[in-house]
Amino acid sequence: MGVSFVLHWYPPSNQTSSQAEEALLSHLKNIGASVKQSQWWMDCEQFTALPNLSALSGRSFQVIHTSENESLSFAITEQTNVLVSERSFDTILTKMSDCYQPNKLTRIEAKGKKFEIGDFSIKVGSVSLGPNFKCLVMEILKVSADCTLKVVHTPGHTEDSISLHLLEENSLFSGDTILGGSSGDFTNYIQYRQSLTRLQELGADTVYPGHGQVEEGTVVNKYISHRAGRENQVLAALRAGEVQVSVAGLTDKVYENENLHPGLLQSARTIVGLILEKLEVDGTARRTEDGLWYATG
Repeated sequence: MGVSFVLHWYPPSNQTSSQAEEALLSHLKNIGASVKQSQWWMDCEQFTALPNLSALSGRSFQVIHTSENESLSFAITEQTNVLVSERSFDTILTKMSDCYQPNKLTRIEAKGKKFEIGDFSIKVGSVSLGPNFKCLVMEILKVSADCTLKVVHTPGHTEDSISLHLLEENSLFSGDTILGGSSGDFTNYIQYRQSLTRLQELGADTVYPGHGQVEEGTVVNKYISHRAGRENQVLAALRAGEVQVSVAGLTDKVYENENLHPGLLQSARTIVGLILEKLEVDGTARRTEDGLWYATG
């Protein structure tokens, strides 16, 4: 049993993909990593229904193969998002060639070398989409016989978001609830604030976000403080402004001194709208039938 951490990145402009990969492999060897196996690989290919079959119009599925389980293939149907493993699925594919065809341009392939250092297993390789290189990838797996993961439901970013608490190291894998080096986003602000409080109560020493840099456990407190501060800003702007105001107008007031990039404006409006919904539940804001907002106290 173990815990896996996956990183992807793009080579610097002065290096080719091969040069960047070789530099990384050389660094691993220099710190004492040894090659566990010569090659690992994974591929994912999309199959779409033939255009002349109206009954199957729009149907597609993904087929995945991996060196970790060479005897198996995995199929994901796009409509139901169900994962199926079947030892004979590749054989079945040949019988489906009159109905489905592979899309070579969307074929994803990853391959590289596998190393060991201490109780860590490290995969390094390149990822391509069709004939084109996309990025380098590294998977770090800590192997341990004594590894306990506690699943924590942390809705807010999405309804089904979870985080994982590694009890032996008091580490937290936060998914998209907490992002390294930036603030997270959410679809339900009330749930998101509750989830942050839940993570704060865990008191993790280290946080491994779904994206970005590894953070100290205190990042949870910073997230809560940031969200509380933004919520107070929204309420203060609502109380100080016009009797009734739109989400767009209120967003302009809240962010007027922050030099907000135009590309982030819609996201900011979404955030302000979700905060207003919480304030409405709290009883400090109300909205009219026309969708305008005003403070109640």
